[in-house]
Amino acid sequence: MATTAKKAGGKGASEIDRSPRLLPKVAKPEPKPGAKKAKTGGRVVKTVEQKMVEGAMASQISGWHDDTTLDEELAAIYMGVSKKKLEELRLAEEAKEDKSSRLEIIKIISKGAKGQNQPVQYKLGRLREYQKKHTYSSSFEAAIAAGMAGWCSVLQPFFAELEQRRRAATLIAPAWDGKRKGRDALFERHAKGELRLVWMTAQEASTSRWSKLSAHKSFAKTGKDMLRKELSAIKAAIEGTEFSEAVSEPAKKR
Repeated sequence: MATTAKKAGGKGASEIDRSPRLLPKVAKPEPKPGAKKAKTGGRVVKTVEQKMVEGAMASQISGWHDDTTLDEELAAIYMGVSKKKLEELRLAEEAKEDKSSRLEIIKIISKGAKGQNQPVQYKLGRLREYQKKHTYSSSFEAAIAAGMAGWCSVLQPFFAELEQRRRAATLIAPAWDGKRKGRDALFERHAKGELRLVWMTAQEASTSRWSKLSAHKSFAKTGKDMLRKELSAIKAAIEGTEFSEAVSEPAKKR
C-alpha cells in the first residue's frame, strides 16, 4: 500500500495519508469452475421444524375471535404465505375491478401525516372470508378462477380416445371436473386401457377435436365468456383513453 508520512515534527506528524488515489486496485478473485452462485435472497426454503412451529401458531390463531386484529407477520402465518405474498394479494389487479375480492386491511393514518409507512393490520374474520372465497373443490376450478392466465397456462388432464393413426387426440371430457356426471365411469375405462389421459391447457383443449359436440361447446363456453370479458375491458380502456384525450385537447390549443 502506498502511503505518505507527514514531515517529522510538523503538525499531524504521526498521521498517515491514506488517500484513495494512492491505494492499489485489488482484483476480484475469479470464481472456481462449477462453483455455485451466491444466493440473492430468493424464495426461502423452510425446514420441517419451522413449518411445524408456524403450523402450531396458525392453529392457535384459528381459535381466536373474528374481531381479532393481526399484524402482517401473524396474518401471513395464519394464511400460510410470506409477507411479500400477502402484500401481493391485497394489491392484486383483480381486486381493483372487483371490490368484493379485495383483501381488506387496517391502516391508521393520523391527520396531517406526511408519510404512508404506517403498519398494516388485518381482521381475522376478513382473512377467513378471503380463504373461503378462494377455496376450490378441484384444481380445475382453480384454473378457471385464475382467468385467462390460468386458461392459457395451467396444464390439466383430459380423457381422450385411443387412436393409432392420428397423432392429434380426440377429447372426451376434462378429468379434473369433479362435478361432471359419469366421471367415475371414465376413470374405470381409463384403468381398463380403453381411454388415455392427455395433458394440455384449457385453451389448447378448447381448440382441439372432441368426440361430442355438446361436450366441446360446454367446455369452450367458459373460455368464450372470458374472452368476451377481456374484450369488454379492452374496449372500456380504449374509450377511457379517448375521453381523456378529448378533454385535454382544448387545453393544448390554448
